[in-house]
Amino acid sequence: MPHALLLAPWFPPSPGGAERYAHRLFTHAPQSGWTVSVATDGHTGSLRETVPEYEAGVHRLTRYTEQLADSRRVAWRSMQFAVLDDLRNVLDDLGAVDLVHANSIETAVLGRIVADHHGVPLVVTIHEHAPQNETFGRGRLQLVFRRLAPDAVVAPSSFYYDRARAEGVPSERIHLIPHGVEVPAVVPARPAAGYGPAWGLPEDTWIALCVGRIYRPKGTLELIRAAAIARRHVPRLRVMIVGPDGPSAYARAARDEARRLGLDDVVRFAGPRLPEEMPGVLSQADAIVAPSLAEGFGLAVAEGMGLGKPVVATAVGGLADLVTHGVNGEVVTAGDPQSLAEALVRLATDPERCARLGAAARRSVLEHHDVGKMAAETTALYEHLVTTRSPDRLAAPEDNTAGVTR
Repeated sequence: MPHALLLAPWFPPSPGGAERYAHRLFTHAPQSGWTVSVATDGHTGSLRETVPEYEAGVHRLTRYTEQLADSRRVAWRSMQFAVLDDLRNVLDDLGAVDLVHANSIETAVLGRIVADHHGVPLVVTIHEHAPQNETFGRGRLQLVFRRLAPDAVVAPSSFYYDRARAEGVPSERIHLIPHGVEVPAVVPARPAAGYGPAWGLPEDTWIALCVGRIYRPKGTLELIRAAAIARRHVPRLRVMIVGPDGPSAYARAARDEARRLGLDDVVRFAGPRLPEEMPGVLSQADAIVAPSLAEGFGLAVAEGMGLGKPVVATAVGGLADLVTHGVNGEVVTAGDPQSLAEALVRLATDPERCARLGAAARRSVLEHHDVGKMAAETTALYEHLVTTRSPDRLAAPEDNTAGVTR
């Protein structure tokens, strides 16, 4: 069975769309005839919190920290290349790999080194939705899309496809393969007891669920201000925000805003949940809300749609692929709490509209975002690259048994 090495900076139990994408490829690729081994960081939260090895085939790298802590080494060299020794050890155990798939900008750099050393194709999937806003962001984008010259770029949404084209990647090297999610054969009924009562909510509460990191691109402040407007019309409305705090002071500002508006009983910050908990969390919602100001895909939105939940979402990035106004959800203006509040009120006061939009949402996910289809299309791309690789690409060294060089 052909073998791909997937490089992912984080991997479950770390939450996030990129992490779930990597896990789904790892899990479902064997059904299409490919083995995928994962090399990922062995820490979450900080270098003090080590993740146990809990899945065969997932290699959690931790020894690089020894080089970072060694004052005898050149610090800058260690910061860039310390993980290569860990990767060499992984590849010594794995043997030959047929392809490298990098799941972020920083792993694309590592992936190009490993792929060139072994003379195999490099595939990249870049999930970062606004790397141009990071320090030297333009340079990062130029590096991954132009200088590293990946053999293929997988775009999980049209947002990512358009960005790769704008960065000069030839269209024949960009492959639009929509992010897939697991969809149950039967939509589970909303439990009579569970997360709602556990959060101290009455049984008849109408729950708008927002899933995602609490930071500026997710539009959390706009959602809180919309809740202040909507609750005047729908007293039983509750907004549940599920996700970790993001960088900077934004999450604290969001909590302060909720208190300032007197929303302690309306807006709840529930914290992050493990991936295996999310189906139960999503099943409690009456609607999924995504007030994002920027969004690469919208994984939780797709997962909720697969459970038959109507969506209120802004028409930004990958959300525009998922939600069509009046067909499978409500599309609102990004950054506009009034527009968002009106959509929440429409759904909360019209059960028939909720049911119709939710059923259509589930159909659209079944048709376009099935996880098995995503894995099959991705491994078909792997197969094409391996069997058609140009002979003028860098050949593997004669002695290929030592893995990655120091």
